[in-house]
Amino acid sequence: MNTEHQPLSHPRGSEPPQKLVIVVGVWLIFGTTALAAIAAVFFYWEIGKPLAAIVSLGIALFSALVTAQATRSFRRRQYGEDQNHG
Repeated sequence: MNTEHQPLSHPRGSEPPQKLVIVVGVWLIFGTTALAAIAAVFFYWEIGKPLAAIVSLGIALFSALVTAQATRSFRRRQYGEDQNHG
């Protein structure tokens, strides 16, 4: 039995996404979360629950930032690879 540490064959969460399907998945998960949280902000504000509206706003901002960061990292990675091969 080999007990040596071997590198993982898949990218880690802290690395930029390598494939478009990963970015699309991030958009589907976090994009819909952001939209639902924005709807919740208006809903909670209308029924007089400002704390819940603020929490929902935080969730919306976090989701939007994750989506933007994944997209930006993917585009930088693609652009950088194109520059190195060109």
